[in-house]
Amino acid sequence: MPLKHNTTPFDKIDYKTMINEELTANRQLSAFFLAHGFIEAYLKGWLYYIGNRDKSDLTKSLTDEIDKINFKNVLLLHLAIGSIDSKLFSKIEALNKERNTLAHELIKIDIKDAKVANKLKKYAQMGLQICNKISVLYGAALDKRAKEVEKLKLK
Repeated sequence: MPLKHNTTPFDKIDYKTMINEELTANRQLSAFFLAHGFIEAYLKGWLYYIGNRDKSDLTKSLTDEIDKINFKNVLLLHLAIGSIDSKLFSKIEALNKERNTLAHELIKIDIKDAKVANKLKKYAQMGLQICNKISVLYGAALDKRAKEVEKLKLK
């Protein structure tokens, strides 16, 4: 059975509400993975607004290849080009490390244990804070890009 996909663009989804709803319902693991997923979506989506090309200028096969870039490399790209600073890089890297550890050891972890649940809640909240920062930076990059495009149209 194929999974149903949300057709709403990631940057139009109210990630705060989604993550907080999961936390309120004591689904800390889901909240943590959602936060990480939104961070990854913002970072990957942001790649299309860096430089002088629009995503619409690229072929489907090229965008498919770009979408395959792994999280670590996307994060390194953003650090290298200066869209994020080393402090934010370190926070995201640490969160990603916890996510990978959790994903690979999920069968060994008792997610109903109160200590584990609290730790997952902290990771989800940390992910939400990072996502807030990334969404602001992403929005500023989009605004900057829109102004650049507007200037080009006026010339």
